[in-house]
Amino acid sequence: MSLVETPGSTAPGRLPSAWANRLGWLATVLAVLVSSFFAMFAFGETAGWSLEGIGHFVQLVPVLGITVLAIAVPWSGAVLALLGVLAGVLFRNGIGLVLGLMLVAAGAGFFFGRPAPRRLAYWIAVGVPVLVGLLTLVMVAVFGP
Repeated sequence: MSLVETPGSTAPGRLPSAWANRLGWLATVLAVLVSSFFAMFAFGETAGWSLEGIGHFVQLVPVLGITVLAIAVPWSGAVLALLGVLAGVLFRNGIGLVLGLMLVAAGAGFFFGRPAPRRLAYWIAVGVPVLVGLLTLVMVAVFGP
């Protein structure tokens, strides 16, 4: 059951499509910010061929994968929200709670909203964190750790 109003639909309790689109893009931006944060550390710490950044890749891959899945299948935004709750519980410091709350908000946004056009949302959700990671890798390689 979709909570988004389809063209010609007047069912009560559904979000108008313009609001669902805005909510979906807000969720995409929040998920991209969290993914970019993990990508920055993952690529930055593996620049010196050390294994310290592997833990950040382990954090980056699920967030990035579930974000792409949530764009495709909106109900899977609930999984992203659960991942945010897990991050907030496991990492009780300030940044862990902020990242957890951002993932919960993104998951709720994907559950109730849809970014349109989806192809652009896919490119942004994957491209921006990869670009941030590669720029971080270049910066660490050029200027040192």
